[in-house]
Amino acid sequence: MITPLKATGEEEIISVVADLRKGQPAWAAMSVQERAKILSNWADAVASSDELLQALVTDTGRYFIASAELGRLSTMVQDWLKIGETIFAEQIP
Repeated sequence: MITPLKATGEEEIISVVADLRKGQPAWAAMSVQERAKILSNWADAVASSDELLQALVTDTGRYFIASAELGRLSTMVQDWLKIGETIFAEQIP
């Protein structure tokens, strides 16, 4: 079964980008630790998302690879957060 996709139009993209930009000042005002916590929670949510896994499997037909990709994403984000923690620890008293 092939599911038809609707292309996103220019006006919708402009609207989405404008909405995202509204949140940027709040993101910029957060501490590095607050941002890291949000990214960590996001990575965990992605890794445990059955809906996202099913979408990947439907798209690619590869259950084991899709499952590994989602798990690896969470691990990668956590690893980069640890690296960031080390870098910022040296710069921020």
